[in-house]
Amino acid sequence: MKHVLIVDDDVITNNSIKAILSGTYRVSQLTSGKQVIEFLKAKKTDLILLDIYMHDMNGIEVIQHIKADKSLSSIPVIFLTSDVSEETEARCLQLGAVDYVHKPISRQALEQRVENHIMAAESYERVRQMYESASHEARTSREKIRHDELTGLWNRQHVYEEFSILMSRSDAQCSLAFIDMDNFKSINDIFGHQEGDALLRRFAGILSELEKNGITPARIGGDEFMLLMPGQVNPASIQDMSDYLFQKSSRQVLPQAEPGAVTFSMGVAFAPEDGADFESVAALADMALRKAKSLGKNRVYFARNLNIRSRQREHDLTSSMTLLEHLMQGRRSDRGALVIQFGEMRILYLSLKRMPPEVSDKIRAVMLTVAPEDCNPFDSGRLMHAVCEKMEGVTTAARYSQNQIIALVCESDAEALKKKFAALTESGGYGKIKIEVI
Repeated sequence: MKHVLIVDDDVITNNSIKAILSGTYRVSQLTSGKQVIEFLKAKKTDLILLDIYMHDMNGIEVIQHIKADKSLSSIPVIFLTSDVSEETEARCLQLGAVDYVHKPISRQALEQRVENHIMAAESYERVRQMYESASHEARTSREKIRHDELTGLWNRQHVYEEFSILMSRSDAQCSLAFIDMDNFKSINDIFGHQEGDALLRRFAGILSELEKNGITPARIGGDEFMLLMPGQVNPASIQDMSDYLFQKSSRQVLPQAEPGAVTFSMGVAFAPEDGADFESVAALADMALRKAKSLGKNRVYFARNLNIRSRQREHDLTSSMTLLEHLMQGRRSDRGALVIQFGEMRILYLSLKRMPPEVSDKIRAVMLTVAPEDCNPFDSGRLMHAVCEKMEGVTTAARYSQNQIIALVCESDAEALKKKFAALTESGGYGKIKIEVI
């Protein structure tokens, strides 16, 4: 469990923050700025929440001491402040704080910032180790080996050097994507390590086809891959590319499994928008990948949606529209239906229902329940595929349980909708199915 240090001489605020975070993190509390450095020399912490104005030593003095100590300078610091002036906010960031939270404390804002910055610190450390490992490989190898032994793709050292050459030009732009196969361990356990290696080689073969478009594919290690895409690349084209990869991998990577059994998550960062050096861009791409995984896997997530820097990147996560924006980055079927997790379906449905009547009155949720005696994973997979690909008006689908699927449909006539779904299920040989329209 990660550790958070709270430094605030206001005991009520200090205890309130502890109450919010203690269920998720190990928490220590200090009420004096002078105590911080001694505490940090004795104990390790993953993030510091630091009040700017304290009686004995203010937060600005404390962070200056932290950043001056090489052994402590990498610890992320979030300032706590009731001062909303732009000058104070700019000063905080100039001193090396990663963010700030305004008082009175918003629970959602605090939880989101702490989670994001701990995740960001982990990603930066992971990329730093990756970079050091790649540099070591280049220094110790008699000839610079550029290809991954298992898959034949480029390796991370090659991508690092290609990125550096590309971004050395003043007007250069590019994007970096980290890709991770979803549930790869389970695939290994079910089909064996030999088939797992074959799966990686087949997926690598699909990625290698992107080279004809100027994209550099690489294998980082394990089931993790990287794509370097030169030039100005927009999110829509990356989403299209991921859909293409998904369709190809669904049919080729694990042929004996159901379509859609093999999925992947992708995190994408842009240069110079998210940073001009490889370590910064790679760390944000890695963090975006982690976010994609945490949102249910099988999707693309963009670093620009991460709330980890200044106010210009802040998103109000309580906003229905922002929630929709995040969910809309999920995996889409060939016909454009969004395939997401059930928990996200609830958020999406509630968000749509809170919209103006001209929108909410046209949205219906359809629950398909397969009789237990007729239920098996393969037929459930076929039914999910049929709902997404064959039903007109289906915008989103999710698996509620092993024998239940829920879909959102743009259709105001509930009876007509029920008849359409009945016709679909009866023609597909899926067994006895109960249809409910909400």
